Amino acid sequence: MAENWRDFTFDNNRYLILKEKLTYFPTSSGKSFHKNPDEVERKIVEPEHYQNYITSIPFFNNFGYGAYCRGVRTYTQAGYLPTNITTVGPNRCEKNVVVFRFIDKDRMEEQAGWREKEVMRKAKQYETERYTNRHGFSCERITLITEDDGVTHSATYDKGLERWVD
Repeated sequence: MAENWRDFTFDNNRYLILKEKLTYFPTSSGKSFHKNPDEVERKIVEPEHYQNYITSIPFFNNFGYGAYCRGVRTYTQAGYLPTNITTVGPNRCEKNVVVFRFIDKDRMEEQAGWREKEVMRKAKQYETERYTNRHGFSCERITLITEDDGVTHSATYDKGLERWVD
């Protein structure tokens, strides 16, 4: 049974929404796509952007020439939501995989100083770094990036420790 993405709504400002877009181009034979992404774009988006992206899934299925768009729901901190969207363009010219992740802003703000709060409020991009902690668990650091009057500011949040780090 197909999902009815047109009626999807999401307006919860409690979460920081991370959008990672992976673009794959066809191999030289044209029969498949590269294993690793050719381009990676990371942005922080508003709930309105997320909702518009999800509700546009049916539109991409009407392009023809083999184009399609599929969404997959997963359990997140914000609930059971579409998080992985795969789109293949007409004539298989490119494949985009968009992954949305949700992070609780309240938790981040509890540990944040004024500088981190300001970066978190204005951030438009992010970078991630995976590492193994001293107990052998895989953890992640998220660096939020903003630009103000030509000056770049950043702050790093460690999801494993649930605190801001320098």
